[in-house]
Amino acid sequence: MMTPETVAVVGGGAVGLTAAAHLARRGVAVTLYERGDVASESTGRAAGICYDAFADRRDADIAADALARFRELAAETRLPVTDCPYVWLAREGDDACADAIREQVPQMRANGRDVSLLAPRTLGERFPTLRTDDVAVAAVAENAVYTDPETYAAVTAERAQAAGVEVLTDTPVTLADGPAVETPDGRADYDAVLVAAGAGTRPLLAGVDVQLPVEVYR
Repeated sequence: MMTPETVAVVGGGAVGLTAAAHLARRGVAVTLYERGDVASESTGRAAGICYDAFADRRDADIAADALARFRELAAETRLPVTDCPYVWLAREGDDACADAIREQVPQMRANGRDVSLLAPRTLGERFPTLRTDDVAVAAVAENAVYTDPETYAAVTAERAQAAGVEVLTDTPVTLADGPAVETPDGRADYDAVLVAAGAGTRPLLAGVDVQLPVEVYR
């Protein structure tokens, strides 16, 4: 597959900015469109929790690579990345969730992840601020961090622009066949359009009769 020469990226959140920066470093002429400000929607509201505790090997490998990349970026920029264990649990009576935790943790460990099951008493001893009297089972992933998504977006936007990406904020678009985008200033044609508009992705694609089998939830 040949690399496209021109790409429009729709969405100025973490995914769109990251993709734009990577494409530009590969020599692609990239224009990024954001209807508001960078990180003004889902990215700006994200918790910033990152971990590699996944039962599926592919997910676990992708997450491990992402964590390594966040740590490298923190060493090179102002992005804050703080190591912090990630805990998830099931309350008594939630048998489905408890069974899932007991099933998934061994799979995560088989993927080489530093994950352990914790009895409620052990959980309380390690994390005394947690209420544990009604906990059925808990797990902890040691290889986890938290960061600031807005700072990540800002840093990535700066890097994208340094690589040659044209970042257009306050610029809503619709998609057009071509591929192309329609802006308030008119139509712009590209070799490819990458839609990374979060909750707005599905309705944008529907405008060019592309159905995306994804539901937005919060």
